[in-house]
Amino acid sequence: MGLRDIAQTSELIRRGEISPVEVLRDCLQTIERLNPSLNAFITITAHSAQNEAAQAEAEISAGRWRGPLHGIPIGLKDLIDTAGVRTTAASGVYENRLKTLQWSESCVPQAQCSLASKICTNSPMVAVRSSATSGRCTIL
Repeated sequence: MGLRDIAQTSELIRRGEISPVEVLRDCLQTIERLNPSLNAFITITAHSAQNEAAQAEAEISAGRWRGPLHGIPIGLKDLIDTAGVRTTAASGVYENRLKTLQWSESCVPQAQCSLASKICTNSPMVAVRSSATSGRCTIL
């Protein structure tokens, strides 16, 4: 698909020129290709992310676009509790730690994005800020 920023990708998804499923597939392929050498991703939640991307695609196709992150895959720092996904904080002490609180319930009401992975704590934190009024997203 080539490199695009979030704002460009979001607009292509909104217009139906690319699908959230395609964007996720490209992200997962990149993770699969680079993670053996980078060791940046602890847990890859491909199956649930694929389900969420398909749901986002159906909603957007039906005219229910929820904003600039709708259909955009994200990775969460492995310090953020996610329901049903282990949160290790890159520590053997927490190797099998599972929480029941969903991150979107505590941080992002009506989340618009698909969780693709948990990012290792020794990698830089990536945060995304979006503006509902401008439709622009910025990687911080």
